Amino acid sequence: MVQEIGERIGVSSDRVLTTLSGRGNMSSASIPVTLVEEIQKGTFRPGDILVLAGFGAGMTAGIIIYVWP
Repeated sequence: MVQEIGERIGVSSDRVLTTLSGRGNMSSASIPVTLVEEIQKGTFRPGDILVLAGFGAGMTAGIIIYVWP
């Protein structure tokens, strides 16, 4: 589902970051876990625009656009 969102908003698949393959489905906990891992790698730069998407049971979804400080 996250890859589909990336495609629909025009983001290449190499820029869609997830922890699904390494950690499995953690529902909305995937967002902070992925952020921590990518922060440790130095992925983000000031001014980067992040689209954070989380999905839960019952087709629950939350998406936010965030500008990295």
